[in-house]
Amino acid sequence: MAGWSPPLVFRARGAPGGLSDRGISRRGPRLPNDKLSPRKRPVQERSRDLVEAVLEATRRLLVDEGFEALSMARIAKVAGVGPGSLYQYFPSVDSLMVVLYERMRTRELEALEGVLASTQGMPLRPAVEALLFGLAGLLNTQRPLATELAKWVPVLDPEEEKIAPIDRQVQGLLVTFLRDRADETRPLDPEVAGMVLTRALLGVVRHALAEQPGLVGERSFFDELIALAHGYLCRV
Repeated sequence: MAGWSPPLVFRARGAPGGLSDRGISRRGPRLPNDKLSPRKRPVQERSRDLVEAVLEATRRLLVDEGFEALSMARIAKVAGVGPGSLYQYFPSVDSLMVVLYERMRTRELEALEGVLASTQGMPLRPAVEALLFGLAGLLNTQRPLATELAKWVPVLDPEEEKIAPIDRQVQGLLVTFLRDRADETRPLDPEVAGMVLTRALLGVVRHALAEQPGLVGERSFFDELIALAHGYLCRV
């Protein structure tokens, strides 16, 4: 379906080559974990404007030229700030990537909450459809950025210190969804089923991103995800 995009919010299984040029091993980063976090948060309006300009420059370069094109000097130049000002807030390119990722996932969580609220009163099958198709539409504008972040953030954060907390929030929303529909689903433990369903959906999308990324833009791909989720939840 032309113009239709799925929620590219999940982690790809692999990532492109060239990691050694950035000092990163496929088995994990060579930098300490504090390189993934900002040095400090902006307080004054001027400093907030500076941070926003830096993040927007990072986003533009990442989407337009790819991760390999990123450097602190290049980001500072595109953002129109001095390198010293940039380093006051961010210790590395990796920390900028993680902040972009966390912001994107926060927007997606807010969208997911809105979609789930809109499914109240729907039968199970339409609710599952609304959950997957509605979120896809809401996240359409993030697709180019999400694609790059899905490739690289798992490589920068192999221990999932930044990824796992957000995934657990998604799982928590699905657990609530299942609890509220206990009379429509087969007998199940919402906590366990929410974990299984979350991991199943994440796993399929991650594989598609890594192996067949073109599928993730197809309506038929999400039709199959709907069949998977509904089939798992419905009464026999």
